[in-house]
Amino acid sequence: MAASKLELADCRSDSPQSRALVRVFESDAEVLADYARDLQSIFQRISVAQNLLNEATQALSEKLREFHKKEFLLSGDNEFIGSVMNELACKVDQISSYNAVLQTQITEHTAYPSNRFVEKYVSEVEQMKSQFKDNDKTHIEAMKRMAKVSKKRSSEAQLKESTDHLCAARRQFHVTSMNYCSMLNLLQTRKTTGLLEPLVGYVQSQLRHFKMGADICQPELDDYLGNLRTSLEEIHKSTSQTEQDNSVAIDRIDAESTRFYFPDPLPSMDFPELPVNKKETQISGYLFARSPGMFVNQWTQKYYFTQGGNLMQQGRDEVAGGLVMDLDGCMVELADVDDRRYVFQISSQDQKHSLILQAESNHSRSQWIVTLKNISKGLYLANDPARAAELLHAAAKPIEPTPRHSQSSHPQPTAGASSKRASQSASSASSQEHGKSSGGGMFARFKNAASSLVAPLNLPDFEGSSNGEKKAAPARDDGKVKQDAAVSALEEVVNSTSRHPILFDLPQDNLQGVQQSSTQQKSSSPQEGENTQAHENSQVSSDESSINVTYVVRFLGSRQVEEVHNGYAVISESIRSVMAARALQNIFSTKELELVITDYSLRLVDANSKSDQASFATSDIIMAANHPDNARLIGIIVRSSTPGSSDTIATCYVFESNSDGGEVCCSIATAQVLLKSLMEQNELQRQKELESDLEEQSKLLAQSDTVGAITKPVQSGDFEGEDLTMRDNE
Repeated sequence: MAASKLELADCRSDSPQSRALVRVFESDAEVLADYARDLQSIFQRISVAQNLLNEATQALSEKLREFHKKEFLLSGDNEFIGSVMNELACKVDQISSYNAVLQTQITEHTAYPSNRFVEKYVSEVEQMKSQFKDNDKTHIEAMKRMAKVSKKRSSEAQLKESTDHLCAARRQFHVTSMNYCSMLNLLQTRKTTGLLEPLVGYVQSQLRHFKMGADICQPELDDYLGNLRTSLEEIHKSTSQTEQDNSVAIDRIDAESTRFYFPDPLPSMDFPELPVNKKETQISGYLFARSPGMFVNQWTQKYYFTQGGNLMQQGRDEVAGGLVMDLDGCMVELADVDDRRYVFQISSQDQKHSLILQAESNHSRSQWIVTLKNISKGLYLANDPARAAELLHAAAKPIEPTPRHSQSSHPQPTAGASSKRASQSASSASSQEHGKSSGGGMFARFKNAASSLVAPLNLPDFEGSSNGEKKAAPARDDGKVKQDAAVSALEEVVNSTSRHPILFDLPQDNLQGVQQSSTQQKSSSPQEGENTQAHENSQVSSDESSINVTYVVRFLGSRQVEEVHNGYAVISESIRSVMAARALQNIFSTKELELVITDYSLRLVDANSKSDQASFATSDIIMAANHPDNARLIGIIVRSSTPGSSDTIATCYVFESNSDGGEVCCSIATAQVLLKSLMEQNELQRQKELESDLEEQSKLLAQSDTVGAITKPVQSGDFEGEDLTMRDNE
């Protein structure tokens, strides 16, 4: 990667991007620790096993040549270290032919520097990593405790206690984070000395004590090692100076961050008020979001940021963010809910979606509200600088937000209300104008947002610039290039996975077939007429099913798949293709359906009309799984027969669920297990009935044999009596 070091100033923001960079350095440190310990083990083998010196030296040579194969995430001085190791590996091969080594020289110049690097510096980083995680956890708990302070019932003492606790936790975490980042940076610098110093000491000790041939004791090698030793000493001095500079920088940043440690200081602390920047069009930070729970509302902290005209969210350990809401024409206002401070609400333009968020301080909430209102009015676009300057001038006027829950249900018309309606109509007009300029769909707004990132909106220049259109022209050209690149990337995703087309409509020809399949599953063996009729009637009622679960889903698309031996990969690729195709076709509207899961079928029911839209037999479900990166996206692979042929095909249907996709997949798997158990019970019942029939037939045959054995002697006696009578008559 291109990153050379961790910036200490980024520790205060604690953004997911900075955490991701820290994880890269941690991974590199783990690789370095493993390699350094391997090298240390080899040096110890050389020091202890004099009889196996040749073997140990050869192992060292091989380990040196493996350095360029190690996948370090940070480049650093890897090329220089690798070239030096390759150069010295040839000399180590020559040294391995001698089996006598002075133990004292090896211990002093080889084992000691290696042990010092591993036991002191590498172990120190590992210990600081554990301390960093503990302080991070304490900081998060302190923020949650501060957020739960009652707005009405809390006293000043309680508020001061929570504030002091948060200040101490935040400062401890900040200082620990800066020290940890400093150690990771220094470890990258010490990598050169820690790996090369024992190696150089080993080679020099061998050359000093053996001197057994001109092949090894060449003057050029002595000069090379001497120059290398001088370079290592310079690196030592540079590292020490860097360590001192980092210590000074940590103290300076800590002193400058005193106001940052107090999100909302008490009036008695006499801190200056932070001004609100009314020209901001982009903002980011951690917020608490409210979500409904079973008994009480849940508040979850996430990292929110704006991108163009969209509000995005991202977890602490997530790589990328996800779309939350379209901010074009949205309404932002204060809210008073759950006895929490600094709460505000964002409502979409159509008033169908809303989001309640809690900021950390009053200044943070005011900055979020001002910035979101600027984005709602389209100030983030750079397509029309004159219009943006006009909207900025109108947005700079102070407008006091009013809490939604404190408004009267029947407000009286006043002059202020009429002016407010006029401003709302102007805002609506600007939103419509922005909609025309940005395209008709959400994907077009994504592309406009990308173009605005190429040439960011320079708001101060718009107020006094009269030639703004010439400045904005390159932004439109770059935006068009990025739009074409995005469209090409989406087309490549759609066309590279499968040759079959993507369908956005549900199949309507499988409703009758799945009912017949369910009937066959329920009566797996031919029964009497009334039993068959009872099974057919039982499929209409879902009460007789062992499982009956309903989830709210939205159908996104389907595609025929060919190979299903790796179902998880097939489902992930299908979801990726369907989402790319929907973005490419500007299809973002979906219809809510109810997914009803029973023993025998999966039915998709219209949420409004309660009519069946599609149905699949449970026995035809090959696999169901959710996407690893987005648990709400579900893929279901269904087996179906080809019309007019005995061949079967597999189709992957992609859905978006309101709940966790893992629960939906677990319910489907449960239905499959119950269906299999029911079929086994039916088969067992059928075998019992066959055995009963065979037993009855055996009894009938045994009875017929017994009757034949009894009646046969009687008939023979009668014949003999008739013969005697005839003889007597004769």
